[in-house]
Formats: sequence, structure tokens, C-alpha cells
Amino acid sequence: MNRARLAFTLIELVVVISIILIMAALLVPIVSNAILASREAAAKAVMDSIVMGLGQYYNECDAFPPDDSPSADCNECLTYYLTTHQKKGDRHVGGYLPVNRNMSRDSDGNGFWELYSPMGGKYEYRLLHGVGHLPIYVIVDPGHDRKLGGTIDPACGFVPDGSGAEKDNLIRTVQR
Repeated sequence: MNRARLAFTLIELVVVISIILIMAALLVPIVSNAILASREAAAKAVMDSIVMGLGQYYNECDAFPPDDSPSADCNECLTYYLTTHQKKGDRHVGGYLPVNRNMSRDSDGNGFWELYSPMGGKYEYRLLHGVGHLPIYVIVDPGHDRKLGGTIDPACGFVPDGSGAEKDNLIRTVQR
């Protein structure tokens, strides 16, 4: 008498689970790279928005925002001048960058908001000493590792410190 088999054997079950685990292990790096690439694309888009906001500020105020007020943090200053509506003479200026809770927050609790990259790091912004007194600024996104990997020198821009942390930075230097 031949009885029909109604269930998997233990060996068959282990083989199927092993195949599923191998396929999942192969997909993890692919998905991880896709997530990093999407964050980097979003960071570039935000950086473009900041650059456009700085251009609009420059067109209305004939200067780039200062990098040392209302606090000593240049990121707080950038956020303040690009997101706040201000009165300049008899007209209102500002609001060049929409306030987005996903990309700005008050991380140190001092009442001033800061811009954060989709990659998680805090933007750095500095005015530079331009050739022939032309205004120049540099803005740096510290990248996936959230480490700047250098300093911003007002005379020559971003200066790497040799640690290698600067390799994933997004840097924009713009002159008017």
C-alpha cells in the first residue's frame, strides 16, 4: 500500500530556509546601497535648495547672510536668515527656505534651529575672503559618516584634516 506524502521532511524544510537566508543575505547590501544613494540624492537636492535660498537672499540684501549671528553657530545663523521673515526698511524679506521639521531642529535647546542633512549631519556654512572683495561662501554637508573631516578656513575654504572623514562630504563653494 502506497501512502501519499502530506508534509515536508525536516531536510526539505532546512534546505528551503537556507535558500531564503542566502537570498536575504545577498539583498541586504543592495538595499543598503540603495538607501544610501537615495539619502545622498536627497542631500544634494537640499543643498541645491540652500544654494538657491542664499542666492535669493543675496539678490534682496546685496550680501550673503553673516555666519556669526544670532549665535556663534554658523548653521544656526544660516537657518535663521534663510527661514525667518524679516523687515528690511519698509519691505519684508526672508523665508527663502521652507521650514521643514525633517531637516531642521533645535538640537542644543538654545532656541535657534539648525539645518540637518538627509544623511543626518549638520551643515557647516562660512563666508570666505574673496578675491577682489567678491562675496564667496562655502557650505559643507558632512556626509554619511556625519564627520566634517576638516575645517573651513575663511582664507582658502574647506581644509581636510587628513583623517579621511572628508571623502563623503558634499561641498559647495559659490561666488557672486
